[in-house]
Order: sequence, then structure tokens, then C-alpha cells
Amino acid sequence: MAVEQPAAVDVPDIDLTHYLHVLSRRRWIILGALAVVVASAAAYVVTARPEYQATTMILIEKEKRANTYNEGTMVETAADDYYQTQYRLIKSRATLKKVYDKLDLSQTEDFGAGPGTLQGAVTITPIRTSRLVNISAQSHDPALAARVANAVAEVFVDENIESKLFISKEIMRALFPETAPKGPAETALGYESLPAVVNSALVQNLRGNYADLETKWGEMSRRYTPEHPELIRLKSQMESLKARIEGETRRVVEGMKAELSGRMLGNNVRIIDTAEVPTAPFKPRKARTLSVAALLGLLGGYLLALGVDALDRTIHTQEDIEKRLGLAFLGSVPKAELTGDSADIYHKLLSGP
Repeated sequence: MAVEQPAAVDVPDIDLTHYLHVLSRRRWIILGALAVVVASAAAYVVTARPEYQATTMILIEKEKRANTYNEGTMVETAADDYYQTQYRLIKSRATLKKVYDKLDLSQTEDFGAGPGTLQGAVTITPIRTSRLVNISAQSHDPALAARVANAVAEVFVDENIESKLFISKEIMRALFPETAPKGPAETALGYESLPAVVNSALVQNLRGNYADLETKWGEMSRRYTPEHPELIRLKSQMESLKARIEGETRRVVEGMKAELSGRMLGNNVRIIDTAEVPTAPFKPRKARTLSVAALLGLLGGYLLALGVDALDRTIHTQEDIEKRLGLAFLGSVPKAELTGDSADIYHKLLSGP
């Protein structure tokens, strides 16, 4: 049994000459649309208030420490999202509020509405394949744009230093007793209460052993005199264990001191280039705006011309007859305007002898 083949679907050919004819016939529509769009863009460029942009470049290096102390506890530093975190910190409300207050921006025209206006004016642009970051600020006042960009960078650098030095006053007094008047006994007590010392497994194990010896000493002292050999031996063990506890505590404390001293001396964020007062406006971009307007005008005008041509039912060419009427073209009769003698001769020919 024969299998019927599906009927072929006629796909209309794209006739480029048709579009060229439309371009020729409707050129005034295209030129009109081009003129309107370009004129509108030119009016915007002329009347728009210039806006300036100033940029400060900073360097954000990776943390050199594998670990950091957080109130004495070792915390692993994550590197994967480190830079994304820094970018968000630069534009955080807390940072921009400090910039707003530092420059007294409430008295300015661009930012008088409040610190929130800085969110839209400040942009962060990381430079690819580098650790450099551009901090840009926009304003109608070129000098103010430079001041804002520099202030954002300065505040961020200061905050970075403060975060590295953040630690409770109690821990600072315990680690650096020379900064506050304190007796040796209080200092020792402060060392023992430090989180890093408390969390040390070795120190806790030694303290547990010392507590066991103290309990044993209390029980034996009720039965024997202090000169008893067993009590003397027990006391010697307790003194030796106490010395080990103090030595291990000092080792942990010295490690914390070294860590904090490194924080005080180092900063992984610094300003590379300060923002200068821009001399040319950032917006509007005249050449770019007019170029885009010209392209949009041409495209819009041509689409409008295609629409008008599609709605036009007037026959203009031989192709229109064959396409719309489905008839073969045999010839054309020219239309002539006859006046005077030519008209008389024409009428005589039509009337016959």
C-alpha cells in the first residue's frame, strides 16, 4: 500500500529587491523619523545638566594570615567570598553614613535628601585579573564628586584598620597590663580567663590534673602532718604541675600578643590613586547619545516604512499587479495630459471617420 507523502509547505522567498523598493519609495518617512529622533536626542544633550564622575583606585590584598583571633578564639578566614564581602562593605549603609557625616553632605544639593542618596551615586568596579578596585562617585559638582570618591576610600581604609584592632577591653588589659594599672595577681587571673587559654586542651588537661592533686592533698592532710613524706611528694608534684600550667599559659598569651601586634602594624587595604576633579562631564555622552539616536531613528523609520507600505493597497509596479491580482502583465498605457490641438486630434481619432 502506498504511503501518502505529506504535502510540501511553500516557504516564501525573501525578496531583497522588495525591501530596497520600500526603502526608495518611503525614504521620506525614514528620513522624517531619523530627523525627529536625532532632534529629540540633540535637545536632550543640549538641555541636560552635566554630571561628573571621579574615581579613586584602592588595592585590597588577601589576608596574609591563615587564621585570625576573634576574642581569643582561632577562626578560619574564608578566601572565596572575601572580595565580594569587601565590595559590599564599601557600599554598606554604615560606611556611606560615615562619609555623609564626614563631608557634611546634608548641605549639598545632590545629597541633601539623606545618606541614601550616596547609594546611587557611588559605584564599585573591580579591575579584572587584579586586586585593584575603582571607587567612583557621580555628582553635578565635579569637585564634590572627587571629594566623595576620596572620602569613601578613606573611610573604608580606616574601618578596615579598626576591624583588625577590634578586641574587648578586658582582653587588651590582660594581654598588655602595662596599659592599665594592675597588680601581678590580677594579671595572672586575667591570663587564665582569656578565651584562648580557656580553650587550650593542654592547659585544661593540666588544670584537671592539678585539681585532682589538690583533692588528694586535702584528704591526706587530714590524716598526716605536713612533714609526712607522702605529702611532701604530693606538694612537689603540685608545684611542678603549676609551673607547667603557667608556662603553657604564657606560651598561648605570647602567641596572642604576636598576632595582635601584627594586626596593629599591617593593613591589607590602601589607596593607590586619589580621585582628581574631572574636567569633562560623564553624562550626557553627546557623541554616543547622538549615534545611538541616529541608529534608532533609521531602524524605527524603516520599520514604520514597512508598516505603511504593507497597508498601502495602491498598485505601483508590474510586480504589484501580478502579486495582488494573480494576472499576467500584458502591457501598460501611459497616462498623458492633452491640451489644445493635441486634444482635438485625439478626439477625432476616437470618433472615427
